Amino acid sequence: MQNFNTITVIAPGLLGGSILKTLRKKSPQTRLKVYARREETRLTIGEEQLADDICSTLEDSVKDSDLVILCTPIQVMPEIVQQILPVLKNGAVVTDVGSVKAPVHTALSPVLKGKAHWIGSHPMAGGENSGIESARDNLFDKAITVLTPTPDANGETVNKLRSFWEMLGSKTITLTPEIHDAYVAQISHMPHLLAAILVNAVSPESLQVVGPGFRDTSRIAAGPPDMWVDILKANNKAVISALKKVQAETQRALEILEQGDTGKLQSLLADACKKRRSI
Repeated sequence: MQNFNTITVIAPGLLGGSILKTLRKKSPQTRLKVYARREETRLTIGEEQLADDICSTLEDSVKDSDLVILCTPIQVMPEIVQQILPVLKNGAVVTDVGSVKAPVHTALSPVLKGKAHWIGSHPMAGGENSGIESARDNLFDKAITVLTPTPDANGETVNKLRSFWEMLGSKTITLTPEIHDAYVAQISHMPHLLAAILVNAVSPESLQVVGPGFRDTSRIAAGPPDMWVDILKANNKAVISALKKVQAETQRALEILEQGDTGKLQSLLADACKKRRSI
């Protein structure tokens, strides 16, 4: 069980809202504070009784909090941390849910050092629909959450944050920010871009005969474009490297088809089948 008595969620959308809902269900004794910029979001949180304190200023939301969770786009995290720094509780833990870690680590770690414990988090959970309206209390069940602590991070604090995510239902692993970004470029960021490319490559006329296979393959292309532009820009180099591997595999498949080599085609599909079934 996590040991944070007071927790603040900043900018609750799908992930932040799901954190609130799961905490209400699994840890009702925890005091929950939330900052939401939009009045509509604050009203929703109030109607569903998802927080004890619903704040309209960042400063009020983090006062006395033991754990602060940044659920904003990663580009605005440095500005937010600068704003909350003077009122952060000494020794508080600050984490995030962003899907790119190295630039966030570089920007936030030196600012928070000496005041709070910075440990990056990335729950591998979500969906194509965003916003607190899509939040649910089982989003993190059996999902992997990656922790990216600094080399000098306090071990006890890392364990407390690990326990927090596991209480929400996650399985946790620890990676460096750089390795995390390389991995998620291959299994999250590049696939989203490929799904968008796939949808753009088919004719509008063909969509009238779409079946479940195409829906499954292209589902993530329905994600919010603005959010994905930010992610793909922030992890640009790793995504380019991953996309070049896909380019090479695509070229290999094209050559096999042009040659009409049934054996190589069978081998390509069998290798993919085996790898997919191992997941």
